[in-house]
Amino acid sequence: MGSASSGIPRLRAERLSRIFGQGAAAVRALTGINLDIQDGEFVAVLGPSGAGKTTLVRLLAGLDTPSEGRVLLDGSDLGRLSQARRARFRRLRIGLLWPTPHLLSVLSVEENVALPLLLDGKLKTEALLAAREALKRVGLSAHRADDPAHLMPAEAQLVALARTLAVAPAVILADEPTGRLDTVAGDKLLQLLRRARDEWGQSILLTTQNIRAAAYADRIVHLRDGVIFDVTPFDEAL
Repeated sequence: MGSASSGIPRLRAERLSRIFGQGAAAVRALTGINLDIQDGEFVAVLGPSGAGKTTLVRLLAGLDTPSEGRVLLDGSDLGRLSQARRARFRRLRIGLLWPTPHLLSVLSVEENVALPLLLDGKLKTEALLAAREALKRVGLSAHRADDPAHLMPAEAQLVALARTLAVAPAVILADEPTGRLDTVAGDKLLQLLRRARDEWGQSILLTTQNIRAAAYADRIVHLRDGVIFDVTPFDEAL
């Protein structure tokens, strides 16, 4: 497998477009998106509701198929992989954070974090060890045996981040993960995403409507009506 260190971007979107529907009812959600995320880079995609941010994340993760263009992760074209290989590729190489954490109440916090590793066939002891380390990173070791239903919203979102970190993905795609959090909780999550970039080796793509959240990134990509219309380096973001 290729890597960003060999000059290949960690994640690349080439001429990415997505059209929903046909004929007069067709809606163009994204048009001709070209975007590179380098190894160890934190990129924010800033735009209003309806700009196409979630559509972009779903395409970059291989959860949806582009109408035009392609997505490459470490040089591998996701569109050329079978559905099964793409699902496994996504599970191990791409971490996903959504506005809601999607935790399973039938599992403990620790088991929720370990679940992706268990699904990949890891031994339970190995998966739980990785889960405990990830929970330690986000400051929730004391909650590992808890029922997720009893967590505060901010804690639940940190568990979702721990679940992502436990897999050690190449890229974390975070789609408005602070949208339902207050400022203090949102800042804590964003600081942990910076640590994931700085200390734990992940490349980050964050979508947001909030310029304050976007300013945590190295580069801000401005998206409106499905089109990138500007790119702002970090030192000009504020």
